[in-house]
Amino acid sequence: MTEIIKLPIPSAKLAANARCSRFTKAAITKRHRASAAMFAFQQIDKHPMASYKLVFFWPDKIRRDKRNAAERCKAFEDGIADYLGQDDSEWEFGGVEFGEVDKEDPRVEFHFTTIAEASEQVDELTELRKDKARLDWLMNHAGGVVINLDDNFLTRQEIDEAMEANKP
Repeated sequence: MTEIIKLPIPSAKLAANARCSRFTKAAITKRHRASAAMFAFQQIDKHPMASYKLVFFWPDKIRRDKRNAAERCKAFEDGIADYLGQDDSEWEFGGVEFGEVDKEDPRVEFHFTTIAEASEQVDELTELRKDKARLDWLMNHAGGVVINLDDNFLTRQEIDEAMEANKP
């Protein structure tokens, strides 16, 4: 299941090239981190996350740099990690997207993939890779005859056993 946390656009003073004192930046970072934990508490259940991506909905059409936009969200990321009790270094970063312009509700959304959902996707991918290997083996060893696996001409287990028996 994908969990979405909606947060306001982070302050431009959180960018690396922002021109403000370190004290100002530290205070803004602290406020952003605390507010992200509060928003996370209000919007999602507490369970481990595997990955996330950022989706920005800016108030105007001004061109922005995706890398700088992501960098401004680090305090938010830390606040969400605080709420979840999970180290944010364990999360896979899925990149940044810019959504439609939203003048009424400019925001950034964290789209999290839960660990349960990620493991289901890995299981599906693993099974697809096995099916491809089975089909490749059948094409090479069955004289190019395609066998319909759904009609139980040969089960996956029977193909796997034949593959094991014919390994060099």
